[in-house]
Amino acid sequence: MRKHCSDRVSVLAGFRYIDFDERLDLDVDGALNYWMTANNLYGFQLGGDVVLYDNCCRLRVEGIARAGIYGNNADTAVRIDIVEVGFVSERAGMDHVAFFGELGLLASYQLSPCWSIRSGYQVHWLEGVLVAGNQVPVTTNGAMVQGFDYSGVVYHGATFIVEARW
Repeated sequence: MRKHCSDRVSVLAGFRYIDFDERLDLDVDGALNYWMTANNLYGFQLGGDVVLYDNCCRLRVEGIARAGIYGNNADTAVRIDIVEVGFVSERAGMDHVAFFGELGLLASYQLSPCWSIRSGYQVHWLEGVLVAGNQVPVTTNGAMVQGFDYSGVVYHGATFIVEARW
């Protein structure tokens, strides 16, 4: 749901799904070991958009912010090669509470009535998720000895979008 508070500000609320998966492969003396994580986040978010600049013709600059609480249906798998034994593998899953936050600054340029390009910079923050590299210390010889290591991660970078509207 989106509510336009003015021609420059809108707020939103709604359901969001986020799929966050990772895999870490380590080659140790010719033995391939791997850790995989899968995070399926289902939850509710609140947010808003604000128009920072609009020349009423072609160029528009917006700021976005979103935050939400999610149920994380997460699972992890590990496979470790042990020279004397062969490989040992285990898979486990558990539900957990997670947080997702998003901030962005986007500029759009209207090429024609139907086509525009959007570019900007975004930051995504996940907390309460399984990250593949953080599962290594909680495994010994392929066994989950200390359970799960839920942690946080921040991803950021440039974005570029070509948009078509009919």
